[in-house]
Amino acid sequence: MQRFVVIVAGLALAACSPQQAAAPAQPAAVAQVVAAVPQPEAGPPLVDGVYIVPDACPGEGCDLSGKIRALAATDLYDKPGKGASVTGRLPESEWVTIAGTEEHLVPRRGVVREARGSFAAGDVVYLLSSQGEGCMDAWVKGAPGSWCDPDTGLDPDSPVLDLDPLAADAAGLGLWVRVKRETGEMGWVKDVYDDFDCANPHDRGPECPAPG
Repeated sequence: MQRFVVIVAGLALAACSPQQAAAPAQPAAVAQVVAAVPQPEAGPPLVDGVYIVPDACPGEGCDLSGKIRALAATDLYDKPGKGASVTGRLPESEWVTIAGTEEHLVPRRGVVREARGSFAAGDVVYLLSSQGEGCMDAWVKGAPGSWCDPDTGLDPDSPVLDLDPLAADAAGLGLWVRVKRETGEMGWVKDVYDDFDCANPHDRGPECPAPG
């Protein structure tokens, strides 16, 4: 009878003993789960879907400085981009001084077809403003960079891209130029290469003042 009491007491003590806590999940397993979640593409910073290039001068040999002359009456805007309002109008043949530039564009997304240089197949590249000669500013792996069409042979490390279709034209896109009139009035103009003389460095007549 005493032996039976000892056994029962031992079982009761075992039942009252604290249980060992379950082992916590291993950090390595958590890391593996996080890594398996697709990460968003590191695209360029946009404002209402538009990439803005301050002090822009796109194209080969660009030099947007000095004075330019309106070839025809031209609208003057209060600001660059979408939502700009007309504040005045430059008459034909008026000379104005360039005070700044800004380009508004929609980045064109491209996917690297085959590994080349520092690019892996599947990397995403966003093409931005033109540098001329088949080269462009680009957004590469979360930072500013550049890309040249491989057919130009200018950059052996530039990969072939499978490009998305070009974005449709939209209000406010393009190159904007801030100008100052002789009266001191400031404003923004568009289509500077079409509507102004002396803006294109490759087609400057003798009447055009020196840039700068």
